[in-house]
Amino acid sequence: MKPCALLTGSTFQFVDHIAPLASLAQMPLVVTDPDLRSLVEIYYPEIELRYLPYLAYQIRGLTQEFDLFFTCDFWTEGMKKAFQSTAHHPIHFGFCPHGLSEKGFAFPSLQPYREQPIVLLYGELMKTMLETLGLLNSNSIYRYVGNYRFEYYRQHQNRLDQIVESQVFSKFTARRQTTLYAPTWQDFENSSSFFNHVQSITERLPTNQNLIIKLHPLLERDHPALFHRLALEERGNLVILDQFPWIYPILERVDRYLGDYSSIGYDVLSRPRPMFFLPKAHLGPTLLQRCGHVLKPGENPFDVSVDVDQELIKALYQRGFEIHHRCCRTAVARFDLGALVLQTDQPNVR
Repeated sequence: MKPCALLTGSTFQFVDHIAPLASLAQMPLVVTDPDLRSLVEIYYPEIELRYLPYLAYQIRGLTQEFDLFFTCDFWTEGMKKAFQSTAHHPIHFGFCPHGLSEKGFAFPSLQPYREQPIVLLYGELMKTMLETLGLLNSNSIYRYVGNYRFEYYRQHQNRLDQIVESQVFSKFTARRQTTLYAPTWQDFENSSSFFNHVQSITERLPTNQNLIIKLHPLLERDHPALFHRLALEERGNLVILDQFPWIYPILERVDRYLGDYSSIGYDVLSRPRPMFFLPKAHLGPTLLQRCGHVLKPGENPFDVSVDVDQELIKALYQRGFEIHHRCCRTAVARFDLGALVLQTDQPNVR
């Protein structure tokens, strides 16, 4: 199989998921948005990038060259038919998740998982979550890929660390204890802490601590006025990040994590550090929250200290990202997605 990655529309939130996949698998990445084209050129220069702004009229050329397509957006029946109708050979459709989180249980936003022909899973925890929701399909192919985004960071660490120093940490006037606040977007479950807490967080920030607020890209799209007002808050110990795709080189440098239900919380497990969570009562506790401190109403996140339970974090990270099946480990070691899909066994579906 010859794979290709797709990044359609202005889906900035998918960049740091599909681009590392394309890089590791050495497959081309097709983008349709000019801003995303520029972003990929800057942050992922090693990728073979193809800019196709009129994709609907250019599918035939892709299906003549490739037969396996990966995207972070759910494949619809219409999209699958559009690709299949232009090809003279079987076309295979893969879905790459954009982060590991415990969102989606209170609202059927994950239902399209059942209709994805090929699904990449980070590890056993994601499989268990889909199984609990009844979203595993015996006709689909499921394959483990582990924490490939962290592997991408490991392979490109020197370059990524230098850019993060230049574009993020150099903005601080002094080296101080640094907290990363990375809220999720206001999804169907109303899971974002941003609107209720961002003002108090910036007001409570002590002068002897640094804070990075990494904004979810959909916050700007859905609430531009608040987004741009917050951008004016930057000062010597507060940096606001938007349109910045990477997370792992930031996690390498920060001392604490403050979040809600964002998938970045699971990324933090790769580099254990104190974790603090702003909960939503209607969503209830999560597995991830056990690895940190759930803030009480009115509690100042900058005044609270917490011990890091290394064993608990390690156990959850293993459930979330480690691959236990030998056949999957072998293919992922080469990052040969075609070989991974063609495996005759399906160790996670019974």
